[in-house]
Amino acid sequence: MTTRDTTATPTAEAALKTALARQGNVFAVLDAARAPGGVFEAGHSGLLCKSLYEGPRGERLSHVAPYLVEFRLESAFGRWWLDNWGDSVGILFVTPTSFADVRKHCRTLMIVRGHDEKKYYFRFYDPRVLRSFLPACSAAEAQRFFGPITAVHCEGPNGEELLTYSAGIDGLTEKRCPLVASEA
Repeated sequence: MTTRDTTATPTAEAALKTALARQGNVFAVLDAARAPGGVFEAGHSGLLCKSLYEGPRGERLSHVAPYLVEFRLESAFGRWWLDNWGDSVGILFVTPTSFADVRKHCRTLMIVRGHDEKKYYFRFYDPRVLRSFLPACSAAEAQRFFGPITAVHCEGPNGEELLTYSAGIDGLTEKRCPLVASEA
């Protein structure tokens, strides 16, 4: 089910403030391949930040890895996130669970099997991928994807919308909030 917010059109910052208010812990899954500066900004902000990759392969791929980052809109990383809105740098999760539990769940989503039975990395943290993937999921697939996550927020095409997804017994719910350009 898709709903469209037809109230006054907010900026990305205003929409995120509203969407993230009083909802639980918020974490970003940041794509270092698309935005290597994000890992620096997260560290500079003093936020928890850890690659979803592990071991020797994870070390070799650290410069292109997805990172789970504690998200605070009112931080240097939050400002960086808004400055990069529309560039598909990652997605936001809302959950009542801890950083460690969300990271563990995210790691279960990273590898998928293709029709050829080969294993592939799944870039679920890329908004362009997520926007196609989630609406195609069955109710059971959406619930498995969400696990302990109550909401997923990401940018719409060209950063012109804030998309919010949630999963329930009846399947996926998608909310679209149109945005105006920020007055930077």
